[in-house]
Amino acid sequence: MVELLAESKTVEDTIRVESELARIREVIETMDGRSRFLADQTAMSTIVVVINSKSVSTEKGFGSEIGEAFGDAGEIMESVVAGLIRVIAALIPIAIALGIFLFGFLAMLRRRKAAKK
Repeated sequence: MVELLAESKTVEDTIRVESELARIREVIETMDGRSRFLADQTAMSTIVVVINSKSVSTEKGFGSEIGEAFGDAGEIMESVVAGLIRVIAALIPIAIALGIFLFGFLAMLRRRKAAKK
């Protein structure tokens, strides 16, 4: 630094050297601050490890397979019943509209028969 200042011959050169040195000091201080911040963060960090041990048998006995079959059958039955309820709920508005239409149509036919007699 002192060497650069000594080599500068004009005031402008001296000002340029000093401003460049100030900029470099600012960069160094910014990096130093960031380094301290990261060091503090890593010093206070914690690592949490959760280990679950689950005993799993690869071989299934006959009884467990039957139990699974009944469980699957119950789930399938539940799905079928839920599906039927959805279908019925979807068909109710259509049936009501169709009933109103048929009631009106039959009433109109009765009036025509009565008018012809």
